[in-house]
Amino acid sequence: VTVTGATWGSQGRTFDGNDLINVGNVPQLDDAQADLTIALWLKTTATGNKAIIFYDNDNALAPNVDWYVYFPNNLRFGGLGDVNEYSTSTGFHDDIPHLLAITKSGGTITCFKDGVSFYSVVTANNHADFNSTFTLRLGDDANVSFFSGSMGEFWLYNRALTAGEVMQKYLSTKFRYP
Repeated sequence: VTVTGATWGSQGRTFDGNDLINVGNVPQLDDAQADLTIALWLKTTATGNKAIIFYDNDNALAPNVDWYVYFPNNLRFGGLGDVNEYSTSTGFHDDIPHLLAITKSGGTITCFKDGVSFYSVVTANNHADFNSTFTLRLGDDANVSFFSGSMGEFWLYNRALTAGEVMQKYLSTKFRYP
């Protein structure tokens, strides 16, 4: 793990719009058919830009296959074994910490905010695996778009958590993010 600029704050790492945390290669993200969950605490401080939360890709595939989540004003994401981009109507820009969780179970992708499901989509789930050597980056997408705000705890599971498990994760950790 390499940290560039993201400093420790009271609720995790603070990103000021040009910082990143390079986690390294995460093979679990390469298997487009695999179930998984990504969850993290975050608080945004900027709106209207492509604020990357996390990003992994394989430039060798055409078109580029990405695994990303970002905010222009609402949550958007792509990849996860699908070449489409999905956009939700739920915003996060309120200067309040939120637990964001995204689960992938088969072809179903579900997004949670503070333990409550707010978006679900069924994808084809038939895309090629990444086999990417590109690294998972928190807060930036290869030095193009950056996140402003703070990120607290980050979890990656090799299975899709249930709605009850996501709610439990929120309830058991929210005291750290008043």
